[in-house]
Amino acid sequence: MKFTPENLQAFFALLPVYESLSIPLRREVASIRNPSETGSKYDYHSYFEELIDAGFLQPAAAPNRWRVPPERLTFVRLLRVLHDRWVFQWPSEETFSEYIADHLTPAEKKAFFVTELPAWERNSAMFRELTSPDYLAGFLSAKGTEWGPANRDTDEPSAFANPGTLRLAQRLCRKLIETGRPLPMRDLPAWEPDSALLTAAVAACIRYALLFVSLNRDTADPVIGPWPTTAAYIAASAAKAPRKTEPLETFSPMFLMEDATALLIACTASPPALRINDNKFLAKTVRELEAHIQPLPDWVDRAFDFNPEIRLRTISSYVRTFGLAVEKGANPPRLMVTELGRKWLALPAGDRLRVLTDGILDRPQSVELFQHFEGAQIGCVAPQVHAETTVAPLPDFAAATTRPFRELEGDSFYPLKEILAYCRPETNPLLEIFRRDKLAYFWAGSLYKARADAAGLHKAWVQVVSEFLRIRLLPIGAVRLGKGKNGISIAITSVGRYFLGQSQQWQSPGGTASQVIVQPNFDVTFLGESPAAEAEIAQFAERRSRGMGALFQITRKSIFAAAAAGLTADTALEVLDRACTQAVPANVRHEIQGWFAQCRRVTFESAILIRCPDRETALKVMGLAKGSATALNETVLAYKDPGKQRPALIKRLKDMGVLVLQDDQKTKPPPYRGWYGML
Repeated sequence: MKFTPENLQAFFALLPVYESLSIPLRREVASIRNPSETGSKYDYHSYFEELIDAGFLQPAAAPNRWRVPPERLTFVRLLRVLHDRWVFQWPSEETFSEYIADHLTPAEKKAFFVTELPAWERNSAMFRELTSPDYLAGFLSAKGTEWGPANRDTDEPSAFANPGTLRLAQRLCRKLIETGRPLPMRDLPAWEPDSALLTAAVAACIRYALLFVSLNRDTADPVIGPWPTTAAYIAASAAKAPRKTEPLETFSPMFLMEDATALLIACTASPPALRINDNKFLAKTVRELEAHIQPLPDWVDRAFDFNPEIRLRTISSYVRTFGLAVEKGANPPRLMVTELGRKWLALPAGDRLRVLTDGILDRPQSVELFQHFEGAQIGCVAPQVHAETTVAPLPDFAAATTRPFRELEGDSFYPLKEILAYCRPETNPLLEIFRRDKLAYFWAGSLYKARADAAGLHKAWVQVVSEFLRIRLLPIGAVRLGKGKNGISIAITSVGRYFLGQSQQWQSPGGTASQVIVQPNFDVTFLGESPAAEAEIAQFAERRSRGMGALFQITRKSIFAAAAAGLTADTALEVLDRACTQAVPANVRHEIQGWFAQCRRVTFESAILIRCPDRETALKVMGLAKGSATALNETVLAYKDPGKQRPALIKRLKDMGVLVLQDDQKTKPPPYRGWYGML
């Protein structure tokens, strides 16, 4: 081990000199690779003179060679070790293994295990063991040298034989855990004036990987602290329950149902094109459909990343899964609303939302229209969590995911950061598996088929809970959102209690009475929510806005587009008479009928021009074409091929001596002449 008590004595003695240097000069000292060897002034770059002035270089015996003074060799060597491993910036298994290899000998590593492990498993096992919060917690509760690693250590059996050393080491660990970040090593002498006791305790903490040492990447200060994720885990264990808060601004999201409604209305008016390879929306289609969905407040979008493209692609999957829309046609296919989708649009908002909610939960549908629906099988809990382990039976992942939200009282707001911080390790099902099977593989949060340490599993579980809020509770209106001095906060709604299984009673979200009025200026005004009427009127009117107010305007262009889609004046007027609560103005009725009457249909057909040299040849061709050729003038005929008879006609003409020159024979490309053709 490099950080022995004796080496630490020399290190602390020179630390004030090092701290007095500028940051660039500190980095230069820490980057000296072989301090015991001599070098030329060019090896020390532009800091050569400053290193001499600071006493870190002196002349060597050989001419024009320089070396680190013998009394400072130990300090520079230790500094180089700190410089090589950025454990607090990148706390990965690879960094840990490299750090341990730098600091400990193979013999010293053996003390960590009761039985020796195979070489291929040793590094991973050491990482999981020494970065586990249980390892550090076990040391903090130790009473003496009976603590496992110290008791098994044959090279340093007296590391904690002195009770004072043990108590000081435990006190240092607790202080650094409470601080929550690595601290400069220059602060340690102020905590313990007895330098011999301090260096013995610090050396023991480093020896048993209770504390780690490195350089601060910004200031080049030597720092010390527990393994970063371990400190965060222990802090989470002591987190307090979330407290109620009063937000300054609130928002009630329910955009899963609202987006489905808007998408189906848009598909009714003009079915959007899909990509041929995977039946997903084209980028152009996404841009066009963005105008149909209600934008979220900026602070909601920033906090949860629900941009319009994500929302549209998500709801596209939902409406297909529930059978509200299907792909039809080819080149390209289009998303078409089904009859079930039209009936769903005609339901009140509360029933539309309940159909989606029960489908996600895979519960029997209570809305009569969907009573035979077998369930969307989407799953209440997302993202999915899985473990490959010998532990059986597995913990209830669904109950553990919903627990942080079921514990919130009433309809009060709670800060989201406090809810996530209160995901207690003892309720984490991943840690429950890990404690019984250290070799388990996990799929959860950012982990994909990976082994992890306890702190990493805690972080992954917080991600799972956070994503459950984002992709399940938020879209269906299970929570209300708030923004205030404590950041983002949430409150569970009646829909949320139903979704979380805390209530069997469905409370439908409130809505306004539906009224639709056609104005003499051709505006169609909605005084309440009526998605079914929107879907029908959108077939022959141009959308102006969403929500309530003047949503549509009937124009000649929109009527012509409706006529092209096959609608008639009678169909459009029947929709208005049925949907509107007041009579359609006479001028509107008259113009709709007139615009439809203006529409005319023309037919585009393909024909082949046959150019003959004279009138006699033209008559021969007409006779053989048997009514399929029409004379445009004496020598030009228009030929329509009924059922691929053109080859037979060409053969009969050839038999009569009339040779047919095809278009592709008029101009033949010149023969290829490569460079070799010019030799």
